Amino acid sequence: MIPTGEIPLWPDHPSGEDLLGFADIAAPIGTAIRRERLDPVAIGVFGDWGSGKTTILKLVGNEFDADGTGDGDIRAVLVVWTQPWEYDPLLDPKATLIEQVLSAVQAEVAKNAGLAEKLKSRFADLRKRVDVSKAITLAAKTAITVSPPSIDQLSAIFSKESGAEQPTLQGFRDEYATLMSELEGISRVVVLVDDLDRCLPEAVVGTLEAIKLFLSVPRMGFVIAADERSVTQAIATRYEQAPKPQEMARDYLEKIVQIPLTVPALGESDTEAYLALLLLRRHFEGSDDDYRKIIEHCAKMRAASAERVLDDLPDGLIAGDAAKELPLAAQLAPVLAQKLAGNPRRLKRFLNAYWLRADIAARRDAELEPPVLAKLLILERLDAEGFNTVLDWLQHGELTARLTKLEQAEKTDGLDPQEKQLHEWARSGPKLADKQLGPYLRLATSLQSRSGARSQLRSQLRDITGGLLSEVAGAQKAAITDWKGLGETDQLAVAREFAHDVVAEPKRQAHGRRAIEALGKDQAAAHAITAGLAGLAPKDVEPALAIALSAISGGRELIEGWVASGELTAMTSKAAESALKGDT
Repeated sequence: MIPTGEIPLWPDHPSGEDLLGFADIAAPIGTAIRRERLDPVAIGVFGDWGSGKTTILKLVGNEFDADGTGDGDIRAVLVVWTQPWEYDPLLDPKATLIEQVLSAVQAEVAKNAGLAEKLKSRFADLRKRVDVSKAITLAAKTAITVSPPSIDQLSAIFSKESGAEQPTLQGFRDEYATLMSELEGISRVVVLVDDLDRCLPEAVVGTLEAIKLFLSVPRMGFVIAADERSVTQAIATRYEQAPKPQEMARDYLEKIVQIPLTVPALGESDTEAYLALLLLRRHFEGSDDDYRKIIEHCAKMRAASAERVLDDLPDGLIAGDAAKELPLAAQLAPVLAQKLAGNPRRLKRFLNAYWLRADIAARRDAELEPPVLAKLLILERLDAEGFNTVLDWLQHGELTARLTKLEQAEKTDGLDPQEKQLHEWARSGPKLADKQLGPYLRLATSLQSRSGARSQLRSQLRDITGGLLSEVAGAQKAAITDWKGLGETDQLAVAREFAHDVVAEPKRQAHGRRAIEALGKDQAAAHAITAGLAGLAPKDVEPALAIALSAISGGRELIEGWVASGELTAMTSKAAESALKGDT
């Protein structure tokens, strides 16, 4: 058992250390930004949620910070971090981004008193434009009867308030270009844009417009980290009345981003190395130099295109209890690399779940050896149906016999469908047939936040639950009819199981809209569904689910919680906002 207070949990944000070997990806980005012929330049770092985009941005930022200063005390490359999803929704995102960049540049220029005085009036003139833009947007969004101003109106107000000779948007860009050309000591201003895909469509488009229309001038560089699909979908809302909105959205993004770069998913070897580094960290508290040696070894092995990153570790570097982490990482890597698509954040979350479960199990006298626990947790979290089958076998006293049969069967000949589904998992190490799994499995069932294991549902109720999530409309209608004919207790059991299945397999939620609308007419069933779906990660919620839930008891409160989390995709957030307003 891990001593109390020493559970090795990892925060759900990028590490300050390069555990992923992404320095080799960040370096070419830095080279491209420094290249004089690419001026200005915008680079897109595209990848799924949790793939390591922010880690790459941090490495890029660290590389420029290491360059030191230019003439005087001014840095040769000024790095500006921005996260558009944190912008005030009542303000114009374009103005917010511009203000952040202007403030950073002005603060850097202030290090040189002579230069600051020389450029004082230019900063003041540009800032007036930004302040007016923010004021107009705020007035438009806080007064229901006031419509947002047109581009012509905006330009006219800019001209009147700033005294600029050119009242157009292009005039703003020209003024900013002049400012940049007069900067002494700053060769580049690099804007690192993180989490753009977490924004509502309005903020996505506004941020990109600021980059293209206002800030894209010589000496400027941009690195935009986002899920390309989510950003494209957000842009497409601008063209939703056009014949091909998705195609137009892709063209729009391509015109802004000159160099696209896709974050690679971790392969099996890199997954093993990443898991090992996470597992080893607690053993090297106070020995940072030794831990860095392991990271550096992994980097060298990647550079040499070694088949296994953890091969040939220096003798004695990993010893004692720490050495036990390497076999566990090797056991987990093949399955997690495939099931979690080599996604670093999902890998980290799995390990957090593993350590919490290990600690709880030890406190409940259900402790298992780490490899055994890891194997069961893989099944529970990544194959809900298979895990329910194991619970079935436990309830009917068949678990040991079934596992023995699977572990001894080299082929699937002679196995029933349930056994075939679990054959590959059972054959992987370690063997479980001779282990006392009952106490742990009963604990796992109690921690699933439902009235009982799925194995406790009789076959009729299982069939109805499956029908409610069927891809076939006819099967859904039949299941709804059958559900209406059940008693109250059975109806609630199916409603709970329905919600559990959606949480376990979020990809099936699109098929459940009809069932939610039907079952949700019963208040008790609606409560069971919303209580169960509260366990669904906001990032996995699809627009159709948000719309369906808005019509049932307790659904609006659930949707409001997801919106408040700020983790919905742009499209789902838009659908949720519309559903809450009753626009669907």
